[in-house]
Amino acid sequence: MPEPEKSTQDQNDETEINLSKAMPITASLDETIRFTYKDVMETEVDKRYFLRRLKKELGHGKINFDVEMRNDDFFLKFDLAGSVFREEEIISVFKRFLSELMNARMWNAHTGRPMMYIHEKSGIPLIGHTAFGIIVRGTNVIEVRPISGCPLQCIFCSVDEGKNSKSRQMDYLVDPDYLFQEVQKIVEFLGPRGLEIHLSGQGEPTTYPYLAELITRLNSIEGIEEISLQTNGILLDEDGVLALEKAGLTRINLSLNCLNPRKARALAGTSNYDIEHVKKLIDIILRTKIKLHVSPIVVPRVNVDDMNEIIQYLKKMGLGRFYKAPLGIQNYLIYPLSRKVKGIKPWSWEEFHDFLHELEQKHAISSLILDKKRDFNMVKRKELPKPFRKGEVVMAEIKALGRIKGEILAVARNRIIQIIDGKKKVGSTVRIKIERTKNNIFTGRLIG
Repeated sequence: MPEPEKSTQDQNDETEINLSKAMPITASLDETIRFTYKDVMETEVDKRYFLRRLKKELGHGKINFDVEMRNDDFFLKFDLAGSVFREEEIISVFKRFLSELMNARMWNAHTGRPMMYIHEKSGIPLIGHTAFGIIVRGTNVIEVRPISGCPLQCIFCSVDEGKNSKSRQMDYLVDPDYLFQEVQKIVEFLGPRGLEIHLSGQGEPTTYPYLAELITRLNSIEGIEEISLQTNGILLDEDGVLALEKAGLTRINLSLNCLNPRKARALAGTSNYDIEHVKKLIDIILRTKIKLHVSPIVVPRVNVDDMNEIIQYLKKMGLGRFYKAPLGIQNYLIYPLSRKVKGIKPWSWEEFHDFLHELEQKHAISSLILDKKRDFNMVKRKELPKPFRKGEVVMAEIKALGRIKGEILAVARNRIIQIIDGKKKVGSTVRIKIERTKNNIFTGRLIG
């Protein structure tokens, strides 16, 4: 005969539960409780309301609840008062309440910006914007952007990321089920052969709390032959790398711009950047089956000489023995909203290529001017259908605040349309003139 399930009272009259052990949360506590879930999603609630809500949800009005922080763990304390209920019941109620809080008000722990959770029922498609979702640029590479926001503030960042961004107002986190479902549709359209998933974004993809889970599921799709990840590496450790390898990650594109600790911190825009951690990470990756591609950005007069040190270090590590394209130096470029390094004029492409040729000769290495087909097996594929044409006027519904200050996001024909300088409220129906359609990334302006 099976034993009855134990209640909290059966277990030596326990009167507390460590909720940080039950789920991946941390908290700070005063009159307001501030929760951080999986190190990235934050929300808060008035302490008194939280305790009242637990009483109501559990149906135990006579029980006195309280909360306490102890050694960074969040404890729920309670007086049983003669009532018997299971620990699993309390944890279930807490999870449901936390999810409700996150849906109502959530922000990114790394940037401090509001964060929107995008799921199948949110009414927001995953094609049309560059900050989140899916981008297909007429090749066999499917870009998947599950999250925005970055813990670094690189002085040359092309998307002005980090907590001190002057242009960004919103972050996004996409539900893994929704991403998986929409990627399946794109794979079916492109044909299940020779496809690559590239996990990237306007920020750091390893802040995504469901990364290994998502990779595991994407790896199960027929036709996905490569899954690559762009990262700065600061949030990865050995356990994380091994988890990603097990999930099916096949290549890491690692940002590494300098080996000097002081200069590396200056380039990253934060004192928290640890180049020694990144160097250890390289060693860890090279002991796995994951291919490693190191991708520095060279900024004229700032880290030019550092490229020599990086090449020497990577040769010492034996990187070229493991992957045909181990190094891809990138040219510092300026975009409309990117950070600009004061007093620095970017190189022309001719100047940049001359610099790469000099490095090749000096270090006796193969071509640093990479070829997409040769080095990354990137080939052309049919483009996704575009539901709009440039200049067309369409009716759309405003669904959310945009990523950039002053931007709003509209939805029509299962696509997102980015509207700059839009002042309409969420829920409004508007007329939009489409101004961009390239790669199914849409921008427009309000008319009328």
